[in-house]
Amino acid sequence: MRAQAKVTVEQPPRATVARVEGNLDLVSLPQVERDLRAAAARNGQAGELLAVDVTDVTYLNSAAIRLLYDLAEDLRMRRRELRMVMSPRAPLRTLFRRLRFDTVIPVHDTIEDAIADAYPAAGEGPAEQNRPIESTRL
Repeated sequence: MRAQAKVTVEQPPRATVARVEGNLDLVSLPQVERDLRAAAARNGQAGELLAVDVTDVTYLNSAAIRLLYDLAEDLRMRRRELRMVMSPRAPLRTLFRRLRFDTVIPVHDTIEDAIADAYPAAGEGPAEQNRPIESTRL
């Protein structure tokens, strides 16, 4: 049985973090898309970062990849940025390398790396008070 998709959103300073878990397939993708677009709309100030952590995604289809590309373009048009996060041992890391995904959307090992790279003058990255905002299980 496939794992249900889940999106959890956190709001550290200067970023919105969406952690995605499970399978992104035809059944779960519509809700995941709504959740990611809602996360992108939060505190939508120019220059703010949306980091999507897909470390715990075990399957994704081509529509999910397209969603990530479209979301990145939508954010770029609003002078915002999308960065992907996945551990070096994440199941999808090899696929993303083969697709040369990082030539379009930067891919980082950790949330902290994504935020630090987006705001190099900020130095240390987010404050420790990352608080969960919401969680959706399909």
